[in-house]
Amino acid sequence: MDPEGSRRFLSRVEALLEARMFDLAQELAAERLGRLPDDVDARIAMCKVWTRMGKLERVEEILQEVEKRISDWSRLHAAMGDICRESGLQKEAVRFYRRFLALNPQGTTHETVAEKLDWLMDAGADALQPDEDQDHYEHISAIAPDFHTMTLAELYLRQNQQDMARHVLNEILRREPDHREAAVRLREIEDRKPALQDNAGGQARERVIRELSRWLDNIGRIRGYAT
Repeated sequence: MDPEGSRRFLSRVEALLEARMFDLAQELAAERLGRLPDDVDARIAMCKVWTRMGKLERVEEILQEVEKRISDWSRLHAAMGDICRESGLQKEAVRFYRRFLALNPQGTTHETVAEKLDWLMDAGADALQPDEDQDHYEHISAIAPDFHTMTLAELYLRQNQQDMARHVLNEILRREPDHREAAVRLREIEDRKPALQDNAGGQARERVIRELSRWLDNIGRIRGYAT
């Protein structure tokens, strides 16, 4: 995690591309990818280089690889949807299932998750809309007591659901008055009334996913232009 190093790397690649030094740009991207096999910046750079070199079949290969990785990792959304649904967090389950389906528009697993989502929506579609602003924390009392954990509180905080996080923390302190971590987090919430900012790293990853998907959709047009 080196934002400055990533900026320097991408700047060097852009400079080499501007100078039409494609081979050197390719070597630079390949070297970084060799050192950092999971690096997104290296793949973005390689796609830019190969596009400028007319190696569009290689671009498509790397994007297909990225699509597979996204699909594999997105199973975490489906798993979290199951965990939340089984624990009484139906609104959160809807959110996780929707994220999974957005990243997996087809396939057997898509159908299975879609059925779970349909069941939740049929059970109370109006109450489960994840985009609504209505408070949800009043329903948290139905959640199993052993699920009122710091992990759940942190999950709510990452979603900027401070009222629900506060309720969970208060429940933890009710059971464990000496729980230091819960007390600290609750004090932080009280000291900072404005909603917490969304995780910047998560936003960056979502932007990368959208950009790579856009590239994949436009591969045919790029190939036609190059020929």
